[in-house]
Amino acid sequence: MTIDKIKLEAMKLFAVHGYEKTSMQLIANNVGIKKASLYAHFKGKEDIFFSIVNDCIKNNKEELKILSKQLKSMKTIEQKLYAVFCHISLYPTEKNKDIEFNFFKRNMFFPPEELKDVLHQKLNSYEEELYSLILGIINKGLSYGELKTDNNAEDLLKAFMCTADGVMLQIHYYSVKEFFNIGKSVWKVFWNGIGASDRREHKK
Repeated sequence: MTIDKIKLEAMKLFAVHGYEKTSMQLIANNVGIKKASLYAHFKGKEDIFFSIVNDCIKNNKEELKILSKQLKSMKTIEQKLYAVFCHISLYPTEKNKDIEFNFFKRNMFFPPEELKDVLHQKLNSYEEELYSLILGIINKGLSYGELKTDNNAEDLLKAFMCTADGVMLQIHYYSVKEFFNIGKSVWKVFWNGIGASDRREHKK
């Protein structure tokens, strides 16, 4: 329980103050223990930071596996892509994800210089799995005739990710209800742009 408490309080501090301005003393104060007690569980601040990152990546990979299984029951490419779109764009609204979202946003936009390369390498391991899932759907959509064939798969992936990420960031500017409506509107326009006019249903 103490380890989980340390990581939770540290994640909150890293999200608000960033890595550089979060000290071991500040973490200890928020947890309600002495600074020396932190070293019974972690080697130092960097160890805490990457322990949080590793936990988040592991959990998100597990959630991606669950999503992948759910996609198998969906008939159309639009349904599959929309499910992944919601998985990405609605991420900040999921239960207990708000702190994690702010943690990653802060440290992706303003990464600690000395940890930047390792951080990006760890995050890339998750992104590779996500991109592979999306590309698989897109390639099937192109071969099934459900997506416009004047776009190549790589370009569609980039457009998809930029659109989903862009919607995700709107959570800072609107109420949750407005945020959900924005996502639906953006998806409608996006799909009208990439979907083929003569769409047919194909399983898997």
